[in-house]
Amino acid sequence: YDELVSNEIEEKNKLDGMIFRRDPVSVYDGYDREIHIGTTPESEITRLMTVALDFLNNNEIQLPIRVAVFHYMFGYIHPFYDGNGRVNRYISSSYLSKDFHPLVALRLSALIKANRSKYYKSFTNTTSERNGGDLTPFVIQFLTFLVDTVENLSDLLNTRLERLRNACDQLDQFFINQGITDELVQDIYYILLQTSLFMIGPGITREELWKNLGKSKKTVYERIKHIPREHLKVQKVGKTEHFKLKKSILSSIQ
Repeated sequence: YDELVSNEIEEKNKLDGMIFRRDPVSVYDGYDREIHIGTTPESEITRLMTVALDFLNNNEIQLPIRVAVFHYMFGYIHPFYDGNGRVNRYISSSYLSKDFHPLVALRLSALIKANRSKYYKSFTNTTSERNGGDLTPFVIQFLTFLVDTVENLSDLLNTRLERLRNACDQLDQFFINQGITDELVQDIYYILLQTSLFMIGPGITREELWKNLGKSKKTVYERIKHIPREHLKVQKVGKTEHFKLKKSILSSIQ
């Protein structure tokens, strides 16, 4: 919590207990309706968090079920005033990455955020007194999210792979048109192409380039000089330059 979200929490929502929160807190759905009141007092929060963590680390139970149950318990306990969702999704993703590809774990977090109404409904139904404390509905919904994540990720990766293949074919033609024959320079173009197609943010640094290429820093830096500046989108973050291939170049090869 301290490392992930504490610097994003407003002063009024800072933790005031020995470990967790001291006062009551409510959980609201996507329509700002109160659906649950978090556990109190802090001693009970600590006790239930210990139970939840013991279950999460019980290797006799299949990992996805452990994560689903812990995810519900964390949401039910609601140990913080703010940041519960972010920390809960982070813990779930971290554990799932042990058995699944890290991309699956990361996309699950995004899918839950994109399906908040289903998520909150499953939470509400499970918490309802009429449910009698049965976590099965929530576990089923959580595992359904996991299956959907795997299927969606597979479709997404196949789509992006096809896009990359087409762009690389056109980039090869670009090399012929421009007379670019140096293989290392071509490799730099390929990385910059992928950065432009798929990377969110300012781009890739020189240091990241040479580490990915497996060549010496001096060799890579010299090759970058061979790439015309009009082919590059350069953005400074602090004193560090970040690179992408310019959209005008992309449009000529897409």
